[in-house]
Amino acid sequence: LFEFLPYGDVRSSNSILVMKGSTLPNNFEDSVLYYMDIAVYSLLVLFIFWDIKRVTNVGWLHLQSVWNWVSFLNYTIFTYTFIQRLLYLNLEAVRAFANKSTNDGTMQEVYDFHMVGERYKYISVLIGFSAFLCWIRILSYFRYFDRDLSLLVSTIGNCAKDTYAWFLTMAIVIFAYAQAFFLAFGPEVDGFDTIGQSLATLCQWLFHRATTS
Repeated sequence: LFEFLPYGDVRSSNSILVMKGSTLPNNFEDSVLYYMDIAVYSLLVLFIFWDIKRVTNVGWLHLQSVWNWVSFLNYTIFTYTFIQRLLYLNLEAVRAFANKSTNDGTMQEVYDFHMVGERYKYISVLIGFSAFLCWIRILSYFRYFDRDLSLLVSTIGNCAKDTYAWFLTMAIVIFAYAQAFFLAFGPEVDGFDTIGQSLATLCQWLFHRATTS
């Protein structure tokens, strides 16, 4: 796979976009993922109603816990991801691919599959953030198993209230540098093709993993 740069250079690239065009499972693995998706979003609805009931009964005291804020943030990302997945499945290119109308030899339309691949990658990133928050939220349940773990969970929750401003400041600074490097180098330098890649490259530099190749 080769990438043709705007200034005439040609370089090898392993940037391959992978996308899924079918809405229904075609094999056993797809069936498992399909029904797991249904189970996850069903549990999401139950948890949302459960937290709304807690807020109704307890009031805003329910939101004093950092762990509950993590849950509501995760609900927001899950909901937004679900909307993006519906919009993705409604794309004309995805519907044509799912109906296999691209292989009948009569289709004259030209579809932007690069955009479809980028949208699919964007949804994958959102799912990754949701999974990360789910694992973080699991820490809060450790307090039910052991007294020492309960103390650890309480310490983490109390520290989060005092350190969120520092993390927010660092996130703004790092993102500002990522955007600046992306605008300065862009696709001409490996590792800065997108803002996401620029951010990943700068994080590697921050942790002393920069290479000279």
